[in-house]
Formats: sequence, C-alpha cells, structure tokens
Amino acid sequence: MAVEIGAIESAGEHKGEIYGGIYSADNKPIWFLAAPKMMDHYAAATWAKEQGASLPTMNQGDYLTTLKGKGGAFTEIFNRGSSFPAGYVWLAEPDTPPFSGGDPWCQRLSDGDQWSFGDSRNSEMPVLCVRR
Repeated sequence: MAVEIGAIESAGEHKGEIYGGIYSADNKPIWFLAAPKMMDHYAAATWAKEQGASLPTMNQGDYLTTLKGKGGAFTEIFNRGSSFPAGYVWLAEPDTPPFSGGDPWCQRLSDGDQWSFGDSRNSEMPVLCVRR
C-alpha cells in the first residue's frame, strides 16, 4: 500500500513522521517530524539530532514549499500563516561570512522565502526536522 504525501506514519521506523514523498534531489523518500514546541536554533538542532534527524537544508526547505496544498498533516503546517514566528521554520545552514556572522537561516512557509535575520539563534519558532 502506497503512503500518501502528508500522511503520518503509524508504525515502524518513521512512526509519528509526516511522509513528504520522493525528494527529487536523490529520488529517495523524505520524512518530516514536527517538534512539540517552538525552540531557538540551538535547541532545534539538538532536538533534531536526538531524533536521528537534522534541520532541513535550504534545498529541502525549497522542496517542503512544493508540498503546500498536498493535504494531510501538511495542511496544519502551512495554515500557520505568514506571521513571525508561527509561519516560519529553522533551516540547517548558517549564513556565511563576510555577509553575516554565521547567523542561522529560516524559511517562511507561506511563500518559501528563506532568509537570515541577524543574531537570531535565540528566537523561538516552529521546528521541522528531516529524516531519510
């Protein structure tokens, strides 16, 4: 039986995770897990690692945006709106000097815009992690 995009896995290795389809960059399944609360970037990265996962890369964030309108658990995620911080998630890569001091990136889910906004690691926002 095929898993539908947006379905939450009920058993097995990906129990509790949201199926995101086949990630076009490597043609392998991608799974997302939503954290139970908002976190700063430090806590988000630690939590993701504890789940055997990682924060989404910028490319995975771009892919996540393509899942808008696919239904299932993604409906709630994308219905958070575009206000800060509810409509944003942390990304894995820091901004690179000399343009920034290595500040973390985040993504606005409503339109996929990705940006680094100064020394923001201590700001709390929703967290999605990726497990492959």
